Amino acid sequence: MIERIREKNPDTTIFIQSATPRIRGSQPTTKELFKYDLLLYETVKDMDHVYFVDVAHAMRDEDGNLREMLCSDLTTMTLHLNDKGCQVWVEWLLRHALTEERG
Repeated sequence: MIERIREKNPDTTIFIQSATPRIRGSQPTTKELFKYDLLLYETVKDMDHVYFVDVAHAMRDEDGNLREMLCSDLTTMTLHLNDKGCQVWVEWLLRHALTEERG
């Protein structure tokens, strides 16, 4: 996908975001999501103008799960963010993704 974007927009800066964490006991597990995020990071770490942004960091509790206060569907899918969760997500992006050196 990155290469296809680059073909049409060679000077574009691309941000790859981590997966949204899940509520404790959900599938995929926190451990599986960490592995997935590590694979994403390893895939893009040496690419020019492609950055991995760990947005999940701002949403995790002390055990790495999605903080319940940020989840809009606690009893069903256990991963969608409520308004507060979206606010945390956007603030994290503004502080960590959009910096002068990254354009």
